[in-house]
Amino acid sequence: MSATSNRNSQQSGQNERSKAHGFISLGVLCIATGPIFVKLISGPGSLIAFYRLLFAALLLTPIAYIHQHRQPRPLSRKIVLTAILGGVAFSINVALWVTALSMTTASKVTLLDNTAPIWVGLISWLLLGKRENRLYWIGLLVTFIGAGMMINLTHFQFDSRQGLGDLLAILSGFTYALYLLITSHIRSQMDSITYSSILACSGTLALFLFNWATGYLNQPMPTRSLALIFLMAVSSQVLGWLLINQALGMLPVNQAAIILLGQPLVATLLGMVILKEIPTPIQAVGGILCLVGIFLVQQSNGG
Repeated sequence: MSATSNRNSQQSGQNERSKAHGFISLGVLCIATGPIFVKLISGPGSLIAFYRLLFAALLLTPIAYIHQHRQPRPLSRKIVLTAILGGVAFSINVALWVTALSMTTASKVTLLDNTAPIWVGLISWLLLGKRENRLYWIGLLVTFIGAGMMINLTHFQFDSRQGLGDLLAILSGFTYALYLLITSHIRSQMDSITYSSILACSGTLALFLFNWATGYLNQPMPTRSLALIFLMAVSSQVLGWLLINQALGMLPVNQAAIILLGQPLVATLLGMVILKEIPTPIQAVGGILCLVGIFLVQQSNGG
C-alpha cells in the first residue's frame, strides 16, 4: 500500500511539473509576441503603451475586484501605495520598450530589456549594500561584452535612430529592474491577480498624464492599431503573465528562470520569420553571450 501511495505521489508530482512547464512555455510564447505586435503598429511609443495598459486594466480589474472581496484580510495602504509605485515603474518600462522597438530590431530590444537581473544586482550592491559573489560579476562582464557586440559598440552612433533605440532598450532594462525590485518587496503580501490589476491601473494613469501633457492623446489612433494593441494586451500583458505567475508557484525557481530565458530566443526567431530581421553573426554571438551572462547572474542569486 505504501509503495502504491508513493508511486501515485510521484505520478502526481510529475503531472504537476508537466502542467507547470506547459503553462510557462505558453506564457513565454505569449510574451514573445509583444514585439511583433508593436512593429505592426504606428504611433508614439508612450501612446501605444497607454492603450496596452488601459486594455489590460479593463480586463483585469473586474476579476481582481471579485477576487479581492473573497480575501479574509484587506490590503494595507502601504502595500497598495508600493504596488502603485511598481505600476509607474512598469509603465515607464513599457513606454521605453515600445519606443525602442520602433527604432531598432526586436531581438536587440528584447535581449537588452531582459538584462534587468544585471541592473537589479548593481542597484542592490550600490544602494542597498548587498554583497554579490564572484559568479555575479562574471555574469555581469559576459553580459556587457555581449551587449557591446549586439549594439556594435565600436561603431556606435549616439545621434542615429538605431543608436537611440539601443540606448532606450538599455534604459528599458534598467526600469524593468526597478519594477522587479519593487515587486519583490510586496508579492508575498499580495496575490498575482490583484497586483497585476493595480499595476495596469496605476500605469494607465501615469501614461495618461504623460500623453495628455505632451499632446499625444490628441492624435487619433487607427482602428486597426487599436485592435492590434488590444490583442497585444490580451496576449503579452494579461494571458502571458497570468500563465507564468501560475507556473512560478508550481516550479522550482531555477527551472523557471531557465525557461524564461527562452523569451528573447522566441522573440528573435519570430522577428526573423515575420519581420525579416536577421541578426549579423556578431550580433548573434553577442545575443548568446547576453543570455549566458543573464543566466550566470540568476544562478549567483540562487535562480
